[in-house]
Amino acid sequence: MSPNPPEAPPPQHDPGTLLRDWRTLVETELAGIAGDREMRETWQAMLVLWANAARAFAPLVPPAHEPPRPAPAAAAPGTGQPADGAAVTALLARIDALERRIGALESAIPRPAG
Repeated sequence: MSPNPPEAPPPQHDPGTLLRDWRTLVETELAGIAGDREMRETWQAMLVLWANAARAFAPLVPPAHEPPRPAPAAAAPGTGQPADGAAVTALLARIDALERRIGALESAIPRPAG
């Protein structure tokens, strides 16, 4: 005879029986909580807190049926006022000078032999 008897395999439980037992346990616990006045008051206070938090957060979130709108752009200085011909000519001359300068800088960059 051996000193230690062989271990028996774990019993096989029916999943349906386990589910029914679990459901009964949960229902019993919930019934106990529902009958407890202090627990009920605590849950009611917690639900009021959650509702108030959601109500405070709601204005920050746009409704789902409206697409988000881009922020309005700030008006450029002088918008709405017609530009005089001299100002336009000066701006075009400045742009031309900048383009020539960029062209000269780019042409000074050594290019690798292809």
